[in-house]
Amino acid sequence: MRQLLLYVCASLARVYLLPLYFLAGLVPRRQNLWVFGSWGGERFADNSAEFFRYCRDGRDDIESVWISHRIDIVRELQSRGYRAYWWWSPRGMLKCLRARVHLFDCFAKDTNFWLSRGATLINLWSGVPLKSFERDIDNPDNRYYRLFHGSAIERLCLSILMPWHVVKPDLIITTSQETREIVARAFDVPQRRVVTTGLPRNDALLTSATAPELPDAAAAAISAGKAVFVYLPTFRDSGSSFASVDWSQVDKALEKNNACLLIKLHPVDTTTVVPDGHNIHVLERKSDIYRLLQHSSALISDYSSIIWDYLLLRRPIVFFAPDLDEFSRSSRALNFDLKELDIGTVCHDVAQLVDAIDSLCRGQDPSASGRQALVERIHEHTDASSSARVMAAIRDYIGQARPSRPGYFAGLCYRLRYNSWPRLIVNALKRIGITILPYYLFRRRLEADAFVPDLRGLEFTELSVDNAPELAALPLVHGDENTFCERFQAGQRCFALRDGGAVVALNWMDPERCSFPAENFALAGDEAYFFDVYTNPAYRGRNLAGMLSACYSDLLYKEGIRTTFSVVDSMNESSLHYVAKLGCQTQHKNLYISLFGWFDKTLLLESHAGSDASVEHV
Repeated sequence: MRQLLLYVCASLARVYLLPLYFLAGLVPRRQNLWVFGSWGGERFADNSAEFFRYCRDGRDDIESVWISHRIDIVRELQSRGYRAYWWWSPRGMLKCLRARVHLFDCFAKDTNFWLSRGATLINLWSGVPLKSFERDIDNPDNRYYRLFHGSAIERLCLSILMPWHVVKPDLIITTSQETREIVARAFDVPQRRVVTTGLPRNDALLTSATAPELPDAAAAAISAGKAVFVYLPTFRDSGSSFASVDWSQVDKALEKNNACLLIKLHPVDTTTVVPDGHNIHVLERKSDIYRLLQHSSALISDYSSIIWDYLLLRRPIVFFAPDLDEFSRSSRALNFDLKELDIGTVCHDVAQLVDAIDSLCRGQDPSASGRQALVERIHEHTDASSSARVMAAIRDYIGQARPSRPGYFAGLCYRLRYNSWPRLIVNALKRIGITILPYYLFRRRLEADAFVPDLRGLEFTELSVDNAPELAALPLVHGDENTFCERFQAGQRCFALRDGGAVVALNWMDPERCSFPAENFALAGDEAYFFDVYTNPAYRGRNLAGMLSACYSDLLYKEGIRTTFSVVDSMNESSLHYVAKLGCQTQHKNLYISLFGWFDKTLLLESHAGSDASVEHV
């Protein structure tokens, strides 16, 4: 209860920014202006930094701007000649508002989430997922689990508190088909929006680097001819300590084998490591680890995605996981079993770690073949051209031909013209999670040899999941690409009319259930439920809905469908007129009330012949 109260208070403190997010979507955006950010705006690193360098140094047609939440990073980048601004500075805000593309390696808050509405969101995700993340997290104590799977009030408060987790990116990058499936599931996006390009940061890993770029401890060890082990642990959601290690034992093994250990902790980890011995060095958290890894002899890690990147170097890997059970229980489950991976020795204590170091220094590496097999499984690309592929994927995405969408004021005029004030109020309340909707349930009998009108040059067609992006781009359509993909994957069908190839009218059908929340009843084999009828605003008044209905009614009758159902809200006069023309019979009129997903009630207002009287009467 105390945690819930904290969520409520924190979300209320952030509500004032929601109008800014809404208004940001009204600002026109410049096609060639791209803004970049990384790790919540706290770093200049990872895929974002590497791709920023690529765009800045080799793409004169793009204005690349780095947005940071830290003034010191802004000043450092400006001293290098980069365009960089603080996220709430006048110039930083203007760049975020006008940028066509926001690029980040965590979430849209890396730049400025509140000014990102209306931009194309590109997630240069921070790595191949060894551990579960986002919607895949199954630990009820984790706040991200509560964000996606908690109670209605928890989801509402956390969505306001962390909206960048809820707003889905337009494009995400990954490394292979297997990881593509994991990323798409965790972000709840269609796989077509996850592109297999490789990670830009690995371009730095696979290209030559000069010694002056290395940390002093690393340069000294390399100059002395020592073997260089790099220890890169990940963070723990629980905040528990995992580095209580007797470093003196490790130091003795390193001394014996003329080796050194370089430790770099995760940027968000608060653990303090105090090494015992002159062969162990702790690096600054801001160190460029990818330049360093090129000069390393082996990697020591635990559940960090860095292991997948290191595979590209085809060098030994050691898993040091003394808290494996605790991590899975208090932090996150793993997408892969460490022992089954067969890419390196799994060590559960310091003694095993020392033995692993000794073995590698003697040239014993039994997992070399296992690593090679995993490279082929995890990395579709093993070259240094990931940035070029990312650029091509982004240009392809934003360059796709899409029908022009009306501006905000044009859309507002359309809604005012075709909706009554009560209906506008009902729709506004629905957007914030409050549904108060009086509606009718209609039933219609299909007849044989139904009249099919002259389509006047239009084409009747049935759409598929491949048409989801096209549907999402229609002006004033209800739903996004992910919604339409889910409908197709659930077995729902979509019939449409095209004019010159463009969709101008459509209607959805569910062959299994009347899926309107207040009804939700199973259908017989000869029944179907129709919903979400749409006509392009430019084609209103041409009776396209009636023409479309005649076409799909004829088709469905031949398939054995005899009865259709539909739900129409009682304030939608045009739809009520439409179903009357079709000869639909009213079953009942109900009032549906839903509050934020945690309270649902259906009240019967009027009962007609053949209606289901089992619901409560007013």
